[in-house]
Amino acid sequence: MATGELETQLSHVNHTTFFEDGSWLRFAPHHRKENHLEEFRLPGGLTVPAGLYGWWNYWLTYSLNPARKLSGQFSYRYEKDYYGKGGTKTNWGLGPVIKLSSRFSAELNYSYSQAQLPASMPVTNTSKGWRMQTMSNAPPF
Repeated sequence: MATGELETQLSHVNHTTFFEDGSWLRFAPHHRKENHLEEFRLPGGLTVPAGLYGWWNYWLTYSLNPARKLSGQFSYRYEKDYYGKGGTKTNWGLGPVIKLSSRFSAELNYSYSQAQLPASMPVTNTSKGWRMQTMSNAPPF
């Protein structure tokens, strides 16, 4: 049902530093605003009441030179006041990549997340979890 009200607003600010060895480091603070007209569930069974929420999240990512035989990325994200004052969410990521040939590489992505909603919500909810994803790619011929 369309109400004409703001649903989601996301503001990005990115700063990336590129190094001579081909690696890079990125710091990316974001501000997120969400307006939920009804209660909903987040992954892990966390329940969020209807309302207007706004919070900052801070991403830090380091990527090794993709031309190397062994490369990948490391990332960290922290979300302060996640769905209300006192809520938090953190995420750690690791994505090693091995170059098997000039046309084929394999990548594993590991992600660990932990979220806690504010104590002011009716039930204190905490969720933790690992996620693993495998990928491979080959450039088009």
